[in-house]
Amino acid sequence: MLNSSESRPTRLVRSQSNDIQQESDTRFLYKRSQSYSPLTFQQALSDHDDIEGFSLHPDSTSYAFLQSKRASWICLGVVLIACICGYVARQTIQSTAAQVSTMESSRQLLREKVTSVSNDLVELKKKINTINSNHPQHKHNQEKEEMKVSNIRAMHQMNKAQKRVDTASKQAMLLRERVQALSLAGISKKYGDGIHHVEFQLEFQDGVDGPTKFVIELAPSELMPHSVETFLDMVSNKLVDGCSFIMNALNLIKAAPLPYDGSSAKDKAQSFADFGLDKLAFKEYSESFPHEKYTMGFTADGSPSFFINVDDNTHSHEGDPCFAKVIQGFDAVKRLESSPTRNGIWFTQRVGIKAARIIEANSISYEQAKLRQKSRRA
Repeated sequence: MLNSSESRPTRLVRSQSNDIQQESDTRFLYKRSQSYSPLTFQQALSDHDDIEGFSLHPDSTSYAFLQSKRASWICLGVVLIACICGYVARQTIQSTAAQVSTMESSRQLLREKVTSVSNDLVELKKKINTINSNHPQHKHNQEKEEMKVSNIRAMHQMNKAQKRVDTASKQAMLLRERVQALSLAGISKKYGDGIHHVEFQLEFQDGVDGPTKFVIELAPSELMPHSVETFLDMVSNKLVDGCSFIMNALNLIKAAPLPYDGSSAKDKAQSFADFGLDKLAFKEYSESFPHEKYTMGFTADGSPSFFINVDDNTHSHEGDPCFAKVIQGFDAVKRLESSPTRNGIWFTQRVGIKAARIIEANSISYEQAKLRQKSRRA
């Protein structure tokens, strides 16, 4: 009962407040009742006359379902974030690679301009000598002054061009270091730290039984991060599968993205481009990992083609990326080396790369590899 001493407005406000509170409690009990069967809820109402004191207990099955659904959404969110991060990293590397290529082109143009200016200076000197021998003495001083001015202008232009070359070289170096840092982080994230290994399975077309597998050990990631990441990406995306070794010349065996099974070479090349692996961002090289015998490197044109050195090519291929070495399966490599060729260069039948896969270090027989290396040296 309302207090008689309260004013009418006060009683009206309190009455409206009680109505709102009662409506809120009713809505709350209705929502809570959705977790119970009709029988349970009816029994609960019959057992409790005072609905404000009635307490409902949530159904355990519904609660577990909600928890499971929440965990699924959390996992999906984590996967989406990881995919977005990988895509952003790949786009950053491709953009940086394009900038490196542009800087290399600009530097080449500037070098050509410096060469052109130097040639012009030589021509000017020749003209001076011609003027000295053919013109009268009273014109000699005037022409000499004009030639001196031309020489000064040419030297000024050459100095400006040289400064541009130096600036472009510094910018290219910074971009290379940035690409290497991104590649090093990418290797650690996608493939883990430490030394990585890849096993090749070859398919010879001669129909003769023999060794078909060999294992390579990639260079330390700190020495050749961009080349190592590029090759591991090629292997993990199965782009190397189906390629073939096509030639044996100049102390190396070259493999290219050309199918050995007669399928479309254009489609194979396009698959590399789809993953952004159709070319290297720049030619990476380390003197600590030279082109010694049975090492593996990328070709000088920056394409995804690679080769195995069957002799010491340190001097002839210095500057080209060298990213791995054969540590097991030398008998398969020697079989590949002895395959018949046409004109001493091209294999008469392409030797296919049936599969290439990344393997764990503990799956390699290091003792067997050491014995074979000793026998090879002997």
